[in-house]
Amino acid sequence: MRMVMHAQYIQPNEEEQKDLARILLSSFASDGEDVTFQWLKRCGVENLRVLRTQEHVLGGLVRYNMGQFFGGQSVPNVGLGGVCISPEARGKGYATQLMTRALQEFYEEGYALSTLYGSSQRLYRGVGYDLSGHAFSIDMPLQMLTQLKASEEVLQAAKETHIRRGTRDDVPALKALHAQYAPKHNGHLDRCESIWLRILRREEKLQEFVFLEENGQTTGALTYQVCSAPHKRHDYVKVRDFIALTPVAHVGLMKFLAGFRTMADRLVRYGGPTDPFITHIAEYLGSQSQIIKAQGDDYWMMRVVNVKQALETRGYQEGIEVSIPMHIDDPIIAENTGDWRLDIKAGRGHMHKLSTPTEESLSLSIEALAPLYTGFQSAHQLKQTGLLRGPDKSISRATLAFSGPPPSLPDDF
Repeated sequence: MRMVMHAQYIQPNEEEQKDLARILLSSFASDGEDVTFQWLKRCGVENLRVLRTQEHVLGGLVRYNMGQFFGGQSVPNVGLGGVCISPEARGKGYATQLMTRALQEFYEEGYALSTLYGSSQRLYRGVGYDLSGHAFSIDMPLQMLTQLKASEEVLQAAKETHIRRGTRDDVPALKALHAQYAPKHNGHLDRCESIWLRILRREEKLQEFVFLEENGQTTGALTYQVCSAPHKRHDYVKVRDFIALTPVAHVGLMKFLAGFRTMADRLVRYGGPTDPFITHIAEYLGSQSQIIKAQGDDYWMMRVVNVKQALETRGYQEGIEVSIPMHIDDPIIAENTGDWRLDIKAGRGHMHKLSTPTEESLSLSIEALAPLYTGFQSAHQLKQTGLLRGPDKSISRATLAFSGPPPSLPDDF
């Protein structure tokens, strides 16, 4: 049996932050120890955790205290990045200990969910995370933005829009616009300041962004970067953020990007399966180099940290009125384990703890609850793969309750 030495889970001091920077450098591609250390400083010491024995720092993580939208509501969430264990401490169970301690902390602090991009699905599944949404890497010719799916009325209205360049003073307006846009997209983030810094700052400079004005109203915004492509004749445009509240804003912003064709030949974007750069492009018949490459080669993972809070905080479709009894097993957070009943009415959910299971109860692990919660997999699909058990009536109710737009997450962290 493998013995794991108990280690402290703490907020690091200055020297421990330097140790964490060195471990990160040995775990992920980076521009050097000093750059990694400065990144940790920008994240804020309050958002850093390390696992250490008396002698050594064994590993650590970076947390992002944010929200994630489901059913139009922001659910308190801790995003995780930079999860790492030093090479000499790997294979000894310390990664599991680090994640277990982190999850217990999140529960105690009142967070409902935790989301991450997992380099090791086995590790994260072992502590209750599961695949909960696609992360698409979209690479397309800018030429395709000249051929959009839109009515003549919308195309004409887009010609009359006004593009205005944003300044540092406009950042609050950009955040306010995102606050209108993100709740309509399951999985999008209610961003914390650290996430905004990742989007808006590059090499200590403010990222380029523009607003689109339609009949005097701001209905769209775009954050972008023109990047050099090594060993290629043309640059490419990286779209870091795309916000469009109306069909006209969608077309107007895409036409603006199409104007970069004289200096760049491609657009790169990180998004989901229903990203507008996939759904708004008209059919294009050309050579292989002129197609959209939407590679769903990555996933994001999520874990339900607090069952009651997670299911009560998210929104549900109006008009659905159902009760779903369920038995949930969580080996890490004991408060989640047991029999529950979810009552959904008027777009909101209420959780009740039951003393005994019912004949209609669904049975599932905390791991299986994650893709059901986000809508990444339906209750019917989870039953077919053996991750959920229960009568057909309850499975149909759960499929209906958690149905909605495919979950997407265009932000990286």
